[in-house]
Amino acid sequence: ERLRLPRPIDARRSFSAMPRQLPPELVYLVIDHVSEHSLALCARVCRLWHYASVRRVFGNITLRNRDFDEFTALASQSSLSLPDMIHDVTLQLDRDRELPHGHLQLIQQMQQVFTLTLLMHEDSMLRYMSTLSSTFPSIRTLRVHAYYVHSMRDILPLIASFPSLANLEIVHVPHGFFSRHPFPGEQAFPQLDSVLVTDEMDGFFAQIVRLRQIPAFSTVVWPGFVAWPTADSGFARYLEMMGPSVRCLHLVTVFGNRFLGDTESSLLRQCTSLRSIQISCFTDSGAEVVTILSEMIDNLHGPTLAAIHLDSPYGFSASRKAHLNGLAILNTHADIWNAIDRRIGDPKHFPVFRSLWIKTGLNPLLERTLVSYMPLSSARGLLEID
Repeated sequence: ERLRLPRPIDARRSFSAMPRQLPPELVYLVIDHVSEHSLALCARVCRLWHYASVRRVFGNITLRNRDFDEFTALASQSSLSLPDMIHDVTLQLDRDRELPHGHLQLIQQMQQVFTLTLLMHEDSMLRYMSTLSSTFPSIRTLRVHAYYVHSMRDILPLIASFPSLANLEIVHVPHGFFSRHPFPGEQAFPQLDSVLVTDEMDGFFAQIVRLRQIPAFSTVVWPGFVAWPTADSGFARYLEMMGPSVRCLHLVTVFGNRFLGDTESSLLRQCTSLRSIQISCFTDSGAEVVTILSEMIDNLHGPTLAAIHLDSPYGFSASRKAHLNGLAILNTHADIWNAIDRRIGDPKHFPVFRSLWIKTGLNPLLERTLVSYMPLSSARGLLEID
């Protein structure tokens, strides 16, 4: 309104009849106004937008050997320090290739990482233990996925080097495992009792208990493709010692295993701060899932439990031969739901329970039918069916 146009514009004139070029006086006035009042603000907004965009893109990143060159090139061209943007990093290194010095320098610049995931194949990561332990002082969550690593005890110094560590996830597949036990399928994991996996992981947890500088981890994952450990195992001793501090428990079971005995039930009851529990069932038998859930919920600490996550790579059916029988699948899911509903439907025993998550593998039609088929008294907040 303050700008004075050199001549009035008749609104009735057609667009084609309007001047094709803005008067210089108007252009100069606009430029003066912008440079005087808004240019600095625009520059600050642009910088903030650029910073936020880069942080969103590079905050969570996976770096394999072939990715380092590209990321190094991007980091060298950016006006921002990209390594400082990274809060969650996954490192996967080839077992047959040494990491170049430039790539090691790039890792050492990542000082703001809070979540570190190591994908180890054989002993590929062990040679970089000193670099990793000195580079990530603020690690809160450590995930180690170890395939064919000779000894999990070798990574204990790395775990002990993180003073702020609160969450630990360990997945270990030993040498020769898949040659003796194929990838989960119809005939996989029959009555599996792998002493190699049990002994290795039990020894690992026994070492953790002896390392007094390691805190009580809020998340514990028991990832072995085996049943629960015995009463004198390292994992049992770990839960006895750290159980009251465990807030999230992830259990993996396979079909045919006796899941909970007296020892295991007492260990579950030690987890008096448990907020959520995730059960991964390598089974497609709905009856076994119902049994597992019933035994487990009966031994959970109800006052703090807020969520149950249940998933299976197969989906659940009434039997292993009923994959295509939609009615059988619905009936089985109803049994699963009712097993949960009867136990956690009472708000007196489970006052904060809010979420039940079931990964079914069903098609959308069956999912919608399933939602309308089941009561909702137990999931007082949320039912998610994936």
